Amino acid sequence: MSTIIAIADAVVALLGTGTFSQPITPLRSYQPTYELKDLDVLKVNVVPRAIAIEPGTRSASFREVTVDVAIQKKVTPEDTAAMDGLMDLVEEIVGFLNLKNLSSSPSWKFKEITNDPVFEPDHLKDWRQFTSIVSVRYAALK
Repeated sequence: MSTIIAIADAVVALLGTGTFSQPITPLRSYQPTYELKDLDVLKVNVVPRAIAIEPGTRSASFREVTVDVAIQKKVTPEDTAAMDGLMDLVEEIVGFLNLKNLSSSPSWKFKEITNDPVFEPDHLKDWRQFTSIVSVRYAALK
């Protein structure tokens, strides 16, 4: 199994252990695109995003792997309470993943987490869909 897939699967497993204000069922995916009718239910997908390799020592390289966590749901943008609840969920996911290493991949250490976009305005305007992307980066000397 590729390294980035193993990391993505480990993030799915880690998210599965969390307790959040809304129930989530995280899945690994390559393309988290859905018909709007399928987004009546909250979707949380972990998507492999990037691998970076830099020189390290004579015999090893610094490697970084980034996976994205996509949080998506059909919404009514005027429903401030529902929108606030999704924003809270995203912040909970960020807080949960922050500084956590992956037990199934112990040589990979948490490096960074970002939430960009906090929500995607075009998805909200064009499709009435809340979409937020949380990117998590792990690093190892390999």
